[in-house]
Amino acid sequence: MLTIRRHRGSSLIEVLIAMLILSVGMLGFAALQTQAMRTNYEAMQRARASSLAEDLFDRMRANTVVAVNSSRYLRAAFDDTAPTLTDKKLCNVETCEADDMADWQLADWYVNRLKVQNAAASVQILKPEALNPRLVQINIQLVEVTAAQQNDFATVSDAKLITDQLVTFSYVTML
Repeated sequence: MLTIRRHRGSSLIEVLIAMLILSVGMLGFAALQTQAMRTNYEAMQRARASSLAEDLFDRMRANTVVAVNSSRYLRAAFDDTAPTLTDKKLCNVETCEADDMADWQLADWYVNRLKVQNAAASVQILKPEALNPRLVQINIQLVEVTAAQQNDFATVSDAKLITDQLVTFSYVTML
């Protein structure tokens, strides 16, 4: 005679195994999401630095004679202090000499572009003349900070924290 066995639900072990598989999957998804956010932030930083460098290269190309033949645009070391101008007026082609235009362009770019993008940023502008006098290298150093820290960067006092968060982007072009 045949006996019919009825199943009355899952055993506790089967439920625990299913929960274990689900939790491992959720942890994997969380790790994937974290990595995606980190990669997205790095891409955003790279795009910012690229835009900043291209803007400065364009300003230098507009004043090529001074950019190639003088050191007005150069900054040998990473320095986060703004370039100073003796005359704060708006400088344009009709009112400025080429040298004054270079000083104004660098100061304007530094204050209105670089520091707006990242309050803790610094820049180094070099001409590796051994290769070609028209070659210019811009190194942009950004500090990865939170929005609150960026608005009031002076509150970030831990020097090790700051140096751990430095990201440097380097761009080279021919003027």
